[in-house]
Amino acid sequence: MASVVAPLPEACPKLRDYLYKLIADPNTRVYAVMDGAFFKNIATMLRDAGLARRPLYRYDGDYAVVLGGPWLVDLYNQNDAGNLTIDAGEATDAQRIEQFVSRLDALLGIVGDKPGLVFWVGDVSLTEAEIYEHLRRLNQIEAPQKVAGHETRYERVTFRHADANVMAQVLPALDEGQLSRLLGTCQQIIFKPEAEWSQEALHLVRPDNLPAPPDGPLRWTPQTISLIEEARFHWLVTRTMKYLRKSADHKVKNVSDEVLRADVYKWLKAAAAYGVNQEVAFRKWSYLQVVTGGRLETLHGLRDFMAASEPVPDPNEKVAMIMRESIKHLKEA
Repeated sequence: MASVVAPLPEACPKLRDYLYKLIADPNTRVYAVMDGAFFKNIATMLRDAGLARRPLYRYDGDYAVVLGGPWLVDLYNQNDAGNLTIDAGEATDAQRIEQFVSRLDALLGIVGDKPGLVFWVGDVSLTEAEIYEHLRRLNQIEAPQKVAGHETRYERVTFRHADANVMAQVLPALDEGQLSRLLGTCQQIIFKPEAEWSQEALHLVRPDNLPAPPDGPLRWTPQTISLIEEARFHWLVTRTMKYLRKSADHKVKNVSDEVLRADVYKWLKAAAAYGVNQEVAFRKWSYLQVVTGGRLETLHGLRDFMAASEPVPDPNEKVAMIMRESIKHLKEA
């Protein structure tokens, strides 16, 4: 895999400081993309902050879709009359940098700790028009669909590239060709996902000697999907561990994170094999495993119950039923 996602450099590990450094470099351009789904009214928020913004979804009869989609923010321009821009000849370098930093601070103030923000970095030749067109092409990608036989069909699906949590899952799964198509002429992608994905801000730096991007849209392969799903499963393991530390602390307080992670991974895989696919059901299953000392599946009749299609076909509901019966049994005891 060519795609290496890593924490920011040790010399500048904080997201704000790292972005300040990039913006101060006259040979670098930094553009922000925000995911409108994380904000009540992103257009109004950006307007009130005086930030130049542009939706990456075109209006097609439903403005709510536009508001909930990705928005490009140009830190090198500002809509309000009288403000300096990067091309303002009367501005000194120090004044320009002060303007950019002020806009960046306003942007980060809007976002707070939400993961709906991704930065795309290029050299001085990267214009707003170029990054806009590039990101527009990334709004939809092709993903494989399961069909009968050995044929693989692809269909267009939405790619939420302005969601840092999504980027934390996707970027490590890309091969060289996919990464080349994703980056275009950009040199870096920077983002801070939620803590369950990473405790630190992350970035992907363009590897050397990337091949030319393949023709057509960005396309996931079955292997890409498999790697993304595995990343999501590890995320589910982490969330389940946090749940158990809170809800069953009396049972797991002396269990190390390493041992608990291995157990939860095993338990969730077993539940998934029965068809469980809802987080609340995974949590209940893991809680039952904890209180039974990891011997839930050895209970008489449990495997048959989970495998049977009657009387309740939904595996998630079956787990809920087991939990209810267990609570009832404990109360009666």
